[in-house]
Amino acid sequence: MFTNYFKIAVRNLLRYRSYTLINIGGLTLGISCALFIFLIVAHELSYDRYHHKSGRIYRINKGSPGGEFDMGTPRALAPILREEFPEVEEAAVIFKLNPERTQIEIDHQLFRERETYIVEPQFFHLFDFVWLRGNPDKSLDEPNEVVISESMAKKYFKGDPIGKNLRLNNDKDLVVSGIIKDPPANTDFPVQIAIAHAMMDHNRDPKDPPRLDGGSNSFYQTYVLLKENADTKGLEAKFKSMVVRHVSKESAEKFLAFSAQPLTDIHFVMSNFNQRTIARETIRTLSIIGIFILVIGCINFINLASAQAIRRAREVGIRKTLGSTRKSLVFQFLGETFIVTLLSIIFSYIIVNQLTFASKNLTDIPLNPEALSRPETLFFLTALLIVVTFLSGFYPAFILSGFRPAEVLKNWSPVTGIKGLFVRKGLITFQFVISQVLIICTLIAIRQINYFNSRPLGFNKEAVLTTDIPVSKSSQLSSLENNLLQYPEILNVSFSLNTPAAT
Repeated sequence: MFTNYFKIAVRNLLRYRSYTLINIGGLTLGISCALFIFLIVAHELSYDRYHHKSGRIYRINKGSPGGEFDMGTPRALAPILREEFPEVEEAAVIFKLNPERTQIEIDHQLFRERETYIVEPQFFHLFDFVWLRGNPDKSLDEPNEVVISESMAKKYFKGDPIGKNLRLNNDKDLVVSGIIKDPPANTDFPVQIAIAHAMMDHNRDPKDPPRLDGGSNSFYQTYVLLKENADTKGLEAKFKSMVVRHVSKESAEKFLAFSAQPLTDIHFVMSNFNQRTIARETIRTLSIIGIFILVIGCINFINLASAQAIRRAREVGIRKTLGSTRKSLVFQFLGETFIVTLLSIIFSYIIVNQLTFASKNLTDIPLNPEALSRPETLFFLTALLIVVTFLSGFYPAFILSGFRPAEVLKNWSPVTGIKGLFVRKGLITFQFVISQVLIICTLIAIRQINYFNSRPLGFNKEAVLTTDIPVSKSSQLSSLENNLLQYPEILNVSFSLNTPAAT
């Protein structure tokens, strides 16, 4: 029976080639947009969720009671969390070095590295990094030890890099003690170089121990791994008493407070080491746009199928005269829709597969063609096949299968007999409304982006040159400034810790 439905469906689709091509083209465009948006949304929602313990990892943020919080924490916090909080299974610190001032020297060659971090060994107990060489429990015990990524190892050394030296900022000699696999694209911890945190402790003055109310740096962050079924709200309630014990009651009430933020929220609400965030509202908006585009494609299919009713009326009348039931006709028309949808999904898969290679330039999101083979994507395509088939095919199948044989065989026109003509007009109106809303929103977004890109910055950026310098003493900087001003091409000289547009 199903084989017969399939044969009839293929014959009808081949018979009405123009109608078939228009339907496949419209659905392919809609499904391609929906699939591409799905990959973007899935990518954004997947950040750092691949860590096995991601549901129990929290970042501790520092702020003031009732005020805003910053992700930077004092150095004294992690030891206190380990010792005084039984619900904390482990705590770890990670500190990103200033990307504008970090240089690595290998065989008298200098490299600027933006993803250089100082980490405690416990960091690798919380987060899942794949170790190719070395031991996560021992590779960062000594102050001069460093772990590098696989790409850094190939960039710096020929052969085995273990035990070889690299120099940090022309100041500290480090020994490679481990190699980790390059982090995936969907992480806010793009660690390429990890230096032992013991280096900071080694350089610290023992007469100046870390204080809970001491200064903090937004790049110096503390993460905790909570025990199973730990009470997060109860943990935050204990932070106030911690401040009272280690600082003062007044500080706890007016100046100093801490909060716990889930790892899975970091990509959406505050800045991170990847320097790239996205609001959940943006993800919801993208999802709604994808649904609207898909609905437009389905409405287009429904309207074309309804318009095709005039040609198919006699066919339906003859089939019913020969004994076909309405149920069998519905299955037949749904089968035609299924084939069109399946072909559209196949073409969409091919189109989106090619778009992923250009996604970095188009959207600044590094999509991978492998994402199309992931279980969630295949599940999405399967659900799309079923939903679009019924959404696009049920109404036309219901209309076409409802013709009365006696009427259609007497030259009765379905145009006057279809009560659903009003529905078609409503669908067309809805289709145009969605299209116009999307077009207007697109034009507004384009104008806003053009305004942002063309707005004067207050200075001539083409005349400003930024360069790294290896010195930081005021006397040396003053001498360098005087020498540079001797050149007639240079109008003025200024020094800063970071570039004005640094991120």
